[in-house]
Amino acid sequence: MWCGDDQSPEGKIGGYSRCPICLERIRNVAFLNPCFHRFCFVCILEWSERKAECPLCNTFLCLPGI
Repeated sequence: MWCGDDQSPEGKIGGYSRCPICLERIRNVAFLNPCFHRFCFVCILEWSERKAECPLCNTFLCLPGI
């Protein structure tokens, strides 16, 4: 995962990007490796504890330490 500021224009609704997991404004954006889908860091961290795949495309996540 890559974390940083939400700067990408895609997926913006009302001027803000929405997380596909919580459907709220993305906070502390995390990009998945290798698909680069964007989520709230906390949302995808919690998701990855249950499944090691992207919730949008089911791509296996490359997580550090695994």
